[in-house]
Amino acid sequence: MNKNMRIFAGILIFVLIIISISINHNIYHINDNDSEIRARENFAEVLNNFTELNNKNVVLKMGNINDGSAESIKWPFENYVVTLDINELNNLSDDGFRGLFAHEFSHLVSYKNKSWIEMIWFGIKYSISDEFKTDVERETDTTTVLHGYGNDSYAYLEYRLETASEEDRTVYAKYYLSLDEIKNLTEVVAQTQNMKSITV
Repeated sequence: MNKNMRIFAGILIFVLIIISISINHNIYHINDNDSEIRARENFAEVLNNFTELNNKNVVLKMGNINDGSAESIKWPFENYVVTLDINELNNLSDDGFRGLFAHEFSHLVSYKNKSWIEMIWFGIKYSISDEFKTDVERETDTTTVLHGYGNDSYAYLEYRLETASEEDRTVYAKYYLSLDEIKNLTEVVAQTQNMKSITV
């Protein structure tokens, strides 16, 4: 496939993803009201700690997601949307919700300085390049831990590896930090913070 065909295929995939998201949002049904309430409470709590997003309009929506349990998108005119598939998250702990939202907010932080054209190009590369997708997700996991949500991120991934479909578990193993990597990074961050507090 030549370069122009790859670009065209990437644009087509991106457009189809947007259409799919719009359709799925319209047919969503809530199965666990308690989980949604807790999700919204943790969403607000974690968002408050992401000061980089304080002046942004960040909205939580419920919807069906084909791959995974959540996704974040920056729309034109500074509108940020986190979509949550609550059906995938029944009985998720508050720690798990915090880890999930911290990951999604870390995505949004990386999006905030990108133009709409840059976001389209980002979406194309994310759709067609496994290497690029791996870099993005592992960097986002790292940012999540650096924001202080390492243990929460661990709780979320542990839950998903126990409850997700085989396909989703394969995605987590391929693109994201592993449980051991999250644990080790969290410990390094904690040790660094302890050393800073001692020297102050």
